Amino acid sequence: MKMPLRMTADVALMISIGAVAFGQHYTQTNLISNKSGIAEGTDPELVNSWGLSRGPGSAWWVADNVSGVAALYNGPGTKQSLVVTVPAANPNNKNTPTGTPTETIFNGSSTDFLIAPGIPANFLFATLDGSIAAWNPNVALAPGTAPPFDPCRHCGEHQGQLQLHGVDEQSYKWQALSVCGQFHQRAN
Repeated sequence: MKMPLRMTADVALMISIGAVAFGQHYTQTNLISNKSGIAEGTDPELVNSWGLSRGPGSAWWVADNVSGVAALYNGPGTKQSLVVTVPAANPNNKNTPTGTPTETIFNGSSTDFLIAPGIPANFLFATLDGSIAAWNPNVALAPGTAPPFDPCRHCGEHQGQLQLHGVDEQSYKWQALSVCGQFHQRAN
């Protein structure tokens, strides 16, 4: 009696797993590439893209590591007019004259990651050289000024507020070294 019951249970499990697996089909569509003929669209600035994020109702933000920018694309892959330049961590370093964004996140909070009094970052960028850049359309660096270096990378909560913890800028290892309460780099 136990054997037919076990076989019935096994068959029912296989059928249910098969039905779930059957519904998981995806079709890849290459929307944009930096080389022509690979995708439906071409953007020469889309070089070594790493990070991808978006906010509610926003375009997709793509961190273009080699180009030093965040480019925006709509759902079908059309490039939008706004391109955000991510600043270099150290503008005096001739080896890395542009920012090197590797990650981007959307900040939906009005109180976390303030880049000016009462003004939060809308999007944040982590860079290969260990810095964090923050962007809000209402905040910009003064012309001719360089952003101060602030080597932050790890997000955490301290006393109920989101903050970033520093990274060892020599080895670029994820280490909680200190708490950085404010952002000091602003992307233009």
